[in-house]
Amino acid sequence: MTIFWSVFLATVALGILWKIVPFAIGRAIPLRKGSRLYLHDQLKKSGIAQFVPQACVDELADHNLEFVEELAQRRGQGPSAAKVALLPMLDQIAIIVLVWVRDGRDPAGGSLQHIPDTLRKYGVVLGVARSKDSPRTAL
Repeated sequence: MTIFWSVFLATVALGILWKIVPFAIGRAIPLRKGSRLYLHDQLKKSGIAQFVPQACVDELADHNLEFVEELAQRRGQGPSAAKVALLPMLDQIAIIVLVWVRDGRDPAGGSLQHIPDTLRKYGVVLGVARSKDSPRTAL
């Protein structure tokens, strides 16, 4: 076999793996575990993960997962629709928790009241990461 064909076949194989591996990993991690990991990662990126107990993160993620799964089921949609709807919700939760922890404000409205209730339940203090010198977080 010539070098051209060897390189060609290797490139095709890598291209196939490039598509299959993320799909397989996404299938291997259950949605519940993935949503918990995603929310924790968002809080970690914001530098506030150490202020929010993992049990609190899990409860927040689970609550929203149950909501989007029920919504998808009522609409006759599958788990992929729930996954698509879940990520923006988890991003919103991360922003609300960030404002809670850094700014010492409760930005959650009526339909999101479960978020501050859960934060209080796990003892996450309003403004725990607020520094006298730090500017307020803009939404």
